Amino acid sequence: MAAKTFLAFAFTLPTLTSVFAGTISVSSPNGRMKATLTDNSGNIRYSVSLDGKEVLTPSVVGIRSDGITFGKEGMLGKPEFRNVNETYPFFGAKSV
Repeated sequence: MAAKTFLAFAFTLPTLTSVFAGTISVSSPNGRMKATLTDNSGNIRYSVSLDGKEVLTPSVVGIRSDGITFGKEGMLGKPEFRNVNETYPFFGAKSV
């Protein structure tokens, strides 16, 4: 459940209502996992660390379609944080 809460924070980009140049970090409830978003160098990048060791190196966030890259020259907006406490039933790995 903690991983789901963390992922909801980590991969939800802040709204782009105002410019916020810098770094945004969120951690799992136990503090072992940390995701970081940055918008330097004209691209939004993310990285993930576990127990202080980087497990995903900084990677560009964006979508490429028909030769066009969406997300280039992006900037982070002012972050808005909220708590999410949701659980989902698990029906097995091969259920439909």
